[in-house]
Amino acid sequence: MKDKNTKEENIKGKNLNISNFKKNIFEIGIKYCGGCNPRYNRVEEVEKIKNKLENHIFEYAKEDKTYDFILVACGCLAACATHNNLKFNIKKFILSSSQDFVDAYDMIFCSLKGLDSLS
Repeated sequence: MKDKNTKEENIKGKNLNISNFKKNIFEIGIKYCGGCNPRYNRVEEVEKIKNKLENHIFEYAKEDKTYDFILVACGCLAACATHNNLKFNIKKFILSSSQDFVDAYDMIFCSLKGLDSLS
């Protein structure tokens, strides 16, 4: 076990940023598809989640970083965005409809409630 001063600990084999975790702040990576055949406005749907979870950290997903959640925003059911090399601790969402975004938000929100019960 790492000493108490470290900002990362290994929980169930995953490195978590404990300082953010204890503050109930999630790091959320975003990956967009190329937008060749959009059936809805995926950027707008991501913005809705960002606005509802405004105290959390959102950024374009990088392969060399591990996020709590990853949102893979696909414009259609083909869901062809490359995401296999993106790392996460809790869940990666493959989102190809507006309803998928609602479901993802609900799960992230429920995860926050679970963290509140641990504090």
